[in-house]
Amino acid sequence: METNTRPILDGEVVRFAGKEFECDDIGDSYESFIPKKVLTGFRLSEIPGELTIKPVESAGGCIEINNDIGLSAFAGGSASAFVHVSERRKLWDGDVGLRVHMESLLRAHVEKVIGDIEARAEQLVRENLMKKWQEAA
Repeated sequence: METNTRPILDGEVVRFAGKEFECDDIGDSYESFIPKKVLTGFRLSEIPGELTIKPVESAGGCIEINNDIGLSAFAGGSASAFVHVSERRKLWDGDVGLRVHMESLLRAHVEKVIGDIEARAEQLVRENLMKKWQEAA
């Protein structure tokens, strides 16, 4: 079997990193659970448009889903990532209720994403300035 550096949707399976992963038909698209350790070396734009990849942990041949996360293709200047968080109300009491906790969790996630974007933008600016400096030298 050929080793693919990008995910390829082939009927009921996704071929990626020299392996096949089952995928589920969820109506107008497909989703596949793929171990995080093999999700390297490709761009989001290489994910087929009708496929959502759900990264999972893998140890000893067992798949363990710690979070419900999905990644879609990057197309038209954007991509989608979703995270499903489920908590039980009975676990929360006192001054911080579940709603406040979830709002704080969302705010922290948004701040992290914005920070990552800003850091990447700064890196690209530095690389561009360095390239221009080297061309001028």
